[in-house]
Formats: sequence, C-alpha cells, structure tokens
Amino acid sequence: MTSSDLSQQWIDHASFFRDHGLESVARTYERCAEAISQAEAAHREELLTLSEAAAESHYSPDHLGRLVRQGSVPNSGRPGAPRIARKHLPLKSRALPKATTVAEVGREQIVRSAID
Repeated sequence: MTSSDLSQQWIDHASFFRDHGLESVARTYERCAEAISQAEAAHREELLTLSEAAAESHYSPDHLGRLVRQGSVPNSGRPGAPRIARKHLPLKSRALPKATTVAEVGREQIVRSAID
C-alpha cells in the first residue's frame, strides 16, 4: 500500500464517520490524510546530492552529473554543487533475472519433471 492509497483510505473512513454523525472522528481522519499528503510532497521535493541520487536511481553520480549539465535533469542546486529533486530522478529499470535455457537443464532434470 502506498502513502497515497493510505491517504485515500483515511479520506474514505472520514466520509463513513461523517455519514454516521461522528464529525470529530471524520475531521481527525482528514487531518491525518492531509499530513500524509504533505509528508509525501515534502519527500518528493527533497534535494539530493549526486551520490544520494545515484543510490536511489541506480545511475552513477557521473552520469547524473552529465544529465544535469545537459539539462535533461533540472539542477535544483547551484553551479558546482548540483542537487536533484527526488521528483526529477531518472529511474533505471532493473534487469530481469536471467532465464534458464533448455540447454542449461540436464536430461535427468527434464525426465524427473515429466514423471512428477
């Protein structure tokens, strides 16, 4: 469950309690949902050094620095000390695990799987 999902769930709870005459409980859920939304927004706006950004994006700091210099990724810092807002991080897709080929499976393994 994401923080957005939780926030929406609490808004739904607020509606339920309001429908049943429990206004103070509904307002409490709404305040909690708003706090989650604000925390999520602050997290997305957080400025990261190239090293911190590299750890999250799985790109090297050098590559991220190159993207900032090229203008592909906005520099939220200053010249000579770039920062990348978390919301602007490029995310590298992770490689899928290598599939097992038939050549890597022995004949005995194939026969056993057919029998079982």
